[in-house]
Amino acid sequence: MDKPYLNYNEQIEKLKSKGLTISDEKYALTVLKKYGYYSLICGYKDAFKNKTTKNYKDGTKFEEIVQLYEFDAALRRLFLQYSIIVEKQLKVHLATAFTENFSESQCDYLDVNNYDYDTLKNRQDINTLIKVITSIIDKGNYHYIEHAKANHNNVPLWVLLNAVTFGQTVKMYQLQKQSIKYCISKEYPFLNEGTLASVLREVTICRNSCAHGERLYTFKTREACPKLMLHEKLSIPLNANGNEYTYGQRDLFSVVISFKYLLDSSDFKEFKNSLSKLIKRYQRESKAEIATMILKEMGFPSNWETITKYRKY
Repeated sequence: MDKPYLNYNEQIEKLKSKGLTISDEKYALTVLKKYGYYSLICGYKDAFKNKTTKNYKDGTKFEEIVQLYEFDAALRRLFLQYSIIVEKQLKVHLATAFTENFSESQCDYLDVNNYDYDTLKNRQDINTLIKVITSIIDKGNYHYIEHAKANHNNVPLWVLLNAVTFGQTVKMYQLQKQSIKYCISKEYPFLNEGTLASVLREVTICRNSCAHGERLYTFKTREACPKLMLHEKLSIPLNANGNEYTYGQRDLFSVVISFKYLLDSSDFKEFKNSLSKLIKRYQRESKAEIATMILKEMGFPSNWETITKYRKY
């Protein structure tokens, strides 16, 4: 077998054989039991490996890998916290706009004719969405939905959306008629209907990464976040082709920019201050070259903290 099972002592010996300094084996054993070899070592070793020899860089300590793991875990908690705020606000705006345009009856959001049913792709997505939300209503897994059914024989959209995932909510927004998408986008100044959908998808992908415990500092997306005025105001350079910014369109910093447009000013300020403290603490505790490399992976320009000084337009 290429990856035979190793007990904890064998894991420690393997790490030492690769040049990793472990001065306190009791501590290493405790950490491996807490986080697991795969999540800790396989997830975070690359930043400390010599790409040629495949061994650890000279002088690399076990504690450095733990520091990066815990920094990334704190990043996940922070980004998840504010992704949930974005999700909640979108659900409020969607429920309000849809209900005001139609009614509070569940028959309206279960009617394909109340969505943008013009294209084949949309029709397929709308039919799938309605099957999903019908299943949520029918299965009886949520007490608030059962209460609405039992007492009112109707589940209003603002009740239903509590049981709908963030991704499904974004899809529901994308499938709305243009007039409703316009009403919702007005709640997010300086974002049109299409740009709003793009930044919401960016946050959704990040939120799912956080919720599933995936490594976050290397976060990347296939689809680029749209070019926004903040990219220009932060003086982020364009790539060689001139069609995309080098930072802030496919990386973790793109989520920071998305938050700037999606969160209200007080929430974003709290988020940015917490993020700044987290990064500065990691910079103090880790080697300068490692911290610099991690920030580059995150897509953070050196002047990223000035983002709160600029308007979004």
